[in-house]
Amino acid sequence: MHWQAVEHHTPVVRAILRRPLPRNENVAIVTVDPLPGNLINFNVLREVLCEFLVDVRRLDIIDIQPTHLGQAYVRFLFQHDCENLITTNPHVYDDISISFVKHNRGRNWKSVQFNRDCWLMLMGFPLDYWEQDYLDQAFCHFGHVLKWENDKTHLSRLIVKARVIDLESVPQFLVFSDADAFRGESWTVQCYVLQDTLLGGLPPDEDPAPDAPMNPHAPFDFFGLGQPGHGPLIGQGNLLGDQENLADGNNADNGQQDQDWDPWPEVVQQQPILGLDLNANPPDQVEDVLNNEMLADDGVQQQPFQMVIDDWMDEEDEDFSSEELQQNNQAQKRRDERESP
Repeated sequence: MHWQAVEHHTPVVRAILRRPLPRNENVAIVTVDPLPGNLINFNVLREVLCEFLVDVRRLDIIDIQPTHLGQAYVRFLFQHDCENLITTNPHVYDDISISFVKHNRGRNWKSVQFNRDCWLMLMGFPLDYWEQDYLDQAFCHFGHVLKWENDKTHLSRLIVKARVIDLESVPQFLVFSDADAFRGESWTVQCYVLQDTLLGGLPPDEDPAPDAPMNPHAPFDFFGLGQPGHGPLIGQGNLLGDQENLADGNNADNGQQDQDWDPWPEVVQQQPILGLDLNANPPDQVEDVLNNEMLADDGVQQQPFQMVIDDWMDEEDEDFSSEELQQNNQAQKRRDERESP
């Protein structure tokens, strides 16, 4: 095959892809300096590299191939040999200097800034193409698909979150085509920007570490539901007692409050509940009132309150002897002794 000159080429087309798994970490690009002024014979270069890598450095190599990104690709048998040569650049051999870089960091390796994450609405995206691979292909010229909503209740539109270089690169219309046959098919999809977020914001720098040794009872900078300021000191007592100590400290500081928070509420001491012994005998005064001072409406004194237990023995059980009661009590005593540990 031969190179053909084609007029009116599209100058540049961007393709944004997902980063694949690293599978060539044992490959490096070799650069030789200085280069001769004439055309380099690759066979001579291969011999020089083999002498340096195999005879001098005693390394195992698999293949050496030419490349326009440097002078040669070198595939090593072991990855650690490749990384060792990269980290110890440059290497002097005779009157030349040999340098190694990773296989994907040649002369064409540059950086690009993706400045915005945006939510897009695609109107009329073909239903059969609602899959991650097809969305990646449709967005590869202007953005990277981060997430998409597979909402089958709204088939007329597809919501996609993408990372783009800038909003101007997002097209108004996206022509989505397939090329499985001589006469392909295409669909025009309208694209709307719903919301965007500017990237690059960083959190504040870390606070300096406190001087050692630290006070184990030092207050926190935030307490409660994220309230700024020092919270109650955790001491020997409970939180209510610690709040009392904190309130005394606030009074000593003349009531200065940096964040205009309301003062700590006063601690209300709950009254203890009096213990009642339901098995205790009632006081004499109460018993006198119940027995002597409770009169009926007709002036007849009523009997004092008492528990009435009906006689559970009828006439037929009168022959129940005390001997049988004693036997039952002894049997119950033996059962209790067996059950006791």
